[in-house]
Amino acid sequence: MIQWSGQDPKDFQDAMIPKAMKDFSFFSDAGLSAIIPAANGVFTAQSLAKIYAMLANKGVWNGQELMNAQVFDELSHIQYTQRDRIMPLPMHWRLGYHRILSLGKRTHGFGHMGFNGSGAWCDPNRHLSFAYTHNFTSASITGDYRLWGLTQETLRCADQQLKGKKGWF
Repeated sequence: MIQWSGQDPKDFQDAMIPKAMKDFSFFSDAGLSAIIPAANGVFTAQSLAKIYAMLANKGVWNGQELMNAQVFDELSHIQYTQRDRIMPLPMHWRLGYHRILSLGKRTHGFGHMGFNGSGAWCDPNRHLSFAYTHNFTSASITGDYRLWGLTQETLRCADQQLKGKKGWF
């Protein structure tokens, strides 16, 4: 996919796997217990969905404001819409988050997928959060494609409840 998009595969490899870490196993006990921000999150789908539920409610969780509106607006604001040197798709980058990848359903939500395919997102317009985790190796530049399908169906089911129709887009 990287070559098809006209990008240099070396750019992706250099960004995702720092040279000093080529032989490091993120799945080993040492890898799972290391503190490596943005590289080795360890969580359950339920705990991850709770974080995104707070974001889906613009910083409020269980009636308590954990993030003020200004901070939420800043982190959810799209900063960059072009395709970058790493990802073959325009990701609509925000501060640490990107657009939701689905099989066609439109949303203004945001989230983040990990290199090994786990991911989570929120859709503040639908007051919806979603998380998908797994325990197998499936590294891909655009995550585990099951995440795209599960996202699509989750959005469709939410629209059935909210709008009375699922729709594909």
